[in-house]
Amino acid sequence: MIYTGARALSLLSIPLFTIFKNITIILIAYSERIVLHGSRVTPLMLAAFGMMVASSLIAGWSDLASGGALKPSPTSSSSPSSTSPLVAYAWMSLNCLTTATFALLMKRKIRSVGFKEFDTVFYNNLLSIPILLLASLLTERDATAATWRQYTRDPAHQGEAWGLLVGIVVSGVSSFGISYSTAWCMRVTSSTTYSMVGALNKLPIAVAGMLFFDDKVTFGGVCGVLIAFLAGIVYSHAKNMQNSSSPPTGTTDVKASSLLPMPVMTHTERVRTGVSAYDKVADA
Repeated sequence: MIYTGARALSLLSIPLFTIFKNITIILIAYSERIVLHGSRVTPLMLAAFGMMVASSLIAGWSDLASGGALKPSPTSSSSPSSTSPLVAYAWMSLNCLTTATFALLMKRKIRSVGFKEFDTVFYNNLLSIPILLLASLLTERDATAATWRQYTRDPAHQGEAWGLLVGIVVSGVSSFGISYSTAWCMRVTSSTTYSMVGALNKLPIAVAGMLFFDDKVTFGGVCGVLIAFLAGIVYSHAKNMQNSSSPPTGTTDVKASSLLPMPVMTHTERVRTGVSAYDKVADA
């Protein structure tokens, strides 16, 4: 999922990449309904998904209309036409499929095995260690050696070593927080809600970039952010309506306590307790 996303992002522009990622939410919603027998997709939910896709399309329309949908290939000329659209969209399609597979399999395993947050974080990171270690040894051995020499032997950069270590520690703690919150969200919500939250959490970053950094504030960008926020509100309302209209799966109706039959006590129990069955229920 991470690898295909990186490859797709290196070939596609960010607006087009975001549009495809939001379309993945619809794929996850219907796949969850079929594979995990989850809740059905209501028309209001589908409208929220469409608003998310529309917000990405409106925000990135200027880039897409100017022919910036594809990035130039790093090994070819600097023109976007050097990038094969078939290759770019193939990597993007693989990323959508792997993202949906990850969300569905993670939810299914958490439900069947009964993992808690720490269990999920531990096994996810444990399984990723050999993959990351092998990838680092095969592709980044020279870069690792150069970084080690730069911060240990170069006097100009030796003072920055502590800052690098602090940055690594902060990154590790943040990664644990992301993994833990992801596992918690996957356990208590559906895969569709998890994907919707993943799309909505990019909105504060977009707003911060417009307010505090040098990101260009455009009419399309502002409209895209507002529509995405509205899509989140619509989806929350749709989920509340769905939860209130149907009881949770696996539960049965419980009769009121006044309609339950009174407990029957034997003569020995009444003599031992000194109260009647009616008095015992009334006291309870």
